[in-house]
Amino acid sequence: GYAGTFDGGVLLADETADGPPLPNQAGQVAFFDAIFGGTPYAIELIDSRDEPLDKNSAGQYSSVFWIDDDLSLRFISDNEPTLDWYTDFNAHVFIAGMRTITQWVTSPVPTSHLLYREFGVQGHYENSAWDFVGAVGANGWPSVQTDPSSPLDEMPFIPRFDLRSGAEIIYTYDSFTDDPTFEGQPCGLLYNSAHGKRIVLGFPLSYLTESSARALIQRALSEFGEGPEYTPGDVDGSDQVDVADVVYLVNYMFHLGEPPVVMSAADVDGSCRVDVADLVYFVKYSFFDPPGPAPVTGCVY
Repeated sequence: GYAGTFDGGVLLADETADGPPLPNQAGQVAFFDAIFGGTPYAIELIDSRDEPLDKNSAGQYSSVFWIDDDLSLRFISDNEPTLDWYTDFNAHVFIAGMRTITQWVTSPVPTSHLLYREFGVQGHYENSAWDFVGAVGANGWPSVQTDPSSPLDEMPFIPRFDLRSGAEIIYTYDSFTDDPTFEGQPCGLLYNSAHGKRIVLGFPLSYLTESSARALIQRALSEFGEGPEYTPGDVDGSDQVDVADVVYLVNYMFHLGEPPVVMSAADVDGSCRVDVADLVYFVKYSFFDPPGPAPVTGCVY
C-alpha cells in the first residue's frame, strides 16, 4: 500500500469507453488535454467492473474528476466504496457523464447514499427527448453549449436535479424546445461538504463545444484550488513574456486566433476578464518608455 497524501493534484478517472460517436482513447486524451488547459493531471482508465479505481491511486491526489461520456457502460456504482472512502478526507470530487447519475441510484435519492450526503442531489428526473442544447451558468459559472457538429448536438437523457438544503445551483437546463418541465431547471450542483467541494453535472462534456467545456473545467479547477503554473503575460505558453505574446493576444481578440494557453495569463491587469483593457495594459508594458506596470496574476476561469 501507499500513504494517502491527498496532495498530488488532479486525477482523471476516465470511464469513457472508445467507440462512436466518441473518438478512440488517443482522441479522448487530446480533448482532455485541451479542456484541462495546461493543468497537469494523471489518468486512470476505468474500463470494466474488474478494474475499479482503488484507494492506492485515489489517495495520492487532491482532486478526482470522474468523467463518463460514452453511451452505454456505467461503472460508478462499482467504484462507490472508493469514492465513499475518498470523500471522508480533505479532497475534492467532480462527476460528469451521460446517464451517470440516473443509472447510479434511483430517485428520490436515499439520504444515506453518497450522492445525497456528499453531492447534494435529492432527486433526478431524466428527459428522454433529444432536447438538451447546453446549460446556462449560474453564480458566476460559464454557460456551455453543445457542439453543432456533434451527432448529439441535441442530447437525450439529460436529467434535472432536485437539490438538498445547502447545495448550490451552478447550471440550469437549456431546452431546445423550451420544455417547461426542464427549461431553466437545475442540472449542475456544487456542494461544500465537511471535507471538500463536490461538483455534479447531469450532462457529459465530450459533446460540448471545446471552448465551453474548457471554460467549465477551468472554473472547476479554480474552485478546487487546482490549476497550471504560469507566468503572467505568457499568453502563448512559450515560458517567456515578450512581443510575441502581444501579437498572440491581438490575433486571439481580433482575428479568431487560438485562445491563450492559460486564460488567466492574458488577464494582465487582474480584472478577472480578458478584454481590450488587457491589450492596452500589455502594449504600455511592452512598448512604452518608461514601461507601464508589469502583468499581474490573472483570475479568469
